[in-house]
Amino acid sequence: MNESASDSLLEAYGAGSHAPTRERWRTLLAGDPNAALVVTNLFRIREHADPAWTGGETLTGFASMLRYAAVSEGKVAALGGRFAVRALSQETLIGDEDGWSLVAVAEYPKREQLVRLFEDPEYQAAFRFRTAAVETQQVILGTPL
Repeated sequence: MNESASDSLLEAYGAGSHAPTRERWRTLLAGDPNAALVVTNLFRIREHADPAWTGGETLTGFASMLRYAAVSEGKVAALGGRFAVRALSQETLIGDEDGWSLVAVAEYPKREQLVRLFEDPEYQAAFRFRTAAVETQQVILGTPL
């Protein structure tokens, strides 16, 4: 694992509820770069985007997320990944009420494609709109069965 790579990602994205911790960046980077990966994103979107992340621009949370998605979708595809699911959450059928607004599931033939996405400067610049939009999130990495 390249320590400077995890430091670089931490510097680009910061840390906290909007980005991985140093340890989670290290775990991502330490995984088999050739293994397929499924990324499940659960988002609770703010009513109004946080203007601290939009450069003061007034946007709804969904408008801010759509700005991020406009960049993200093309970058994921260019790297060989794809979004298998993008859906507005309607209701909980089984389990606790979670309050998620949006679900997105991406598939990457290789883990290194996700790493390259996070290293992309245009993606990094667009990520601030995701941060502005999201009140709470959970991002789960999985191995396809």
